[in-house]
This record gives sequence, C-alpha cells and structure tokens, in this order.
Amino acid sequence: MIEIFRGDTLILTITPENYKFKTGDVLHYAIMDNTYSKNYLYDNKITIDKDSDDITITISADITKNFDIGNLLFEIELSYADKIIVTNQYQLVVKADGIYDRD
Repeated sequence: MIEIFRGDTLILTITPENYKFKTGDVLHYAIMDNTYSKNYLYDNKITIDKDSDDITITISADITKNFDIGNLLFEIELSYADKIIVTNQYQLVVKADGIYDRD
C-alpha cells in the first residue's frame, strides 16, 4: 500500500528484486480509479536510457491535487528490453489533510 495526502508530490523509487534495469526497458505506470477500470487518472512511460539498479518516478502535486480522496489503483508495468512484461498493482490511498482539503 502507498499512502499520500492529496496535493503532495509522490516520489517512488522502483528497485526490482534480482534485476537491474537495462537500456531499452520501458517502465509504464498509471493510476486508475479501481481495479476493474482502465479509466486512467494519470499515465506515464519512461524508457530506460542507461543501466541502473533503480528508477525514481515523481508525480507532481499539480497532478495529485486532482485525485479523489480514498482508494485508487497504482499499476506498474515493466517491459524488459527482451519483451517480457511484468505488471504489479498496489493500492494507493489518498488522504485528506493537504492544503486542498482545508476550509
């Protein structure tokens, strides 16, 4: 589970077990309103340009301030340079406590 306050910047470092990112890998990450929906609230892709043990992704406060409070789905899909695809899903809990939820 990943927790954020609406309106905060989300910074995640992705470090796969037993794998090093390689040039040509593609990391696709998206936030959806639920597991059964392909209604993307945010969607982005990064093509890896150099070998690395980890990748840091950032979703700005300008994006997260528009998320509804509650449970969302955060999906990460890694397409290896050799075309194998691995997908993981995580619950993203958006909490009300940021500046966008004050009266």
